[in-house]
Amino acid sequence: LGLTRFLLKKYELALADFEAYLKQSKPGAQNNKPKKGKKKKKQNGEAQPGAHVEEAKFYLARCLLELEDYKKADQKFSELAQADGFLAAKSNLWWARVHSRREDNYERSAEILGESVKRFANSPVIDEIEFDYANALMASKEPDWKLAAAALSHVEGRRKFGQMAEVVAQRATCLHKLKDFNNSLN
Repeated sequence: LGLTRFLLKKYELALADFEAYLKQSKPGAQNNKPKKGKKKKKQNGEAQPGAHVEEAKFYLARCLLELEDYKKADQKFSELAQADGFLAAKSNLWWARVHSRREDNYERSAEILGESVKRFANSPVIDEIEFDYANALMASKEPDWKLAAAALSHVEGRRKFGQMAEVVAQRATCLHKLKDFNNSLN
């Protein structure tokens, strides 16, 4: 129900659903489902294993971000970002977005994303990470046009990103700022 409400942009209701699910679930008990034909044993008031605890934590953090509770969203995403895997890669991406949305702290956003580019080079969300990284570098108080152009070049080279026209335009802008006029036209 929480995910449905999240998709419907009913963030306050979704937040309550995710909090209730997490309260009822035991962390770290993922995929601890009963065998076929056997019922789960109800434990006396104890939390039951939850198959989607980490996902619930992620969407809880997303709700906090959408509700502009940046401090709590920052804390939740930073906890999730320390793990490995797909969810950690997405958490790093959204953790950086907390900083770029909050106080226009593009420097912190770029720092998070720069580390994420190295950690999650083979992740399905690497294009999103590098695209946001380039944007954070360009929006910083002292833009790093060279690193931004390199990140955008990586995204462009993989040819999988859904906003390829934006990638090409931003890369051209970076090269133009670096006075590499010939390559900025390619």
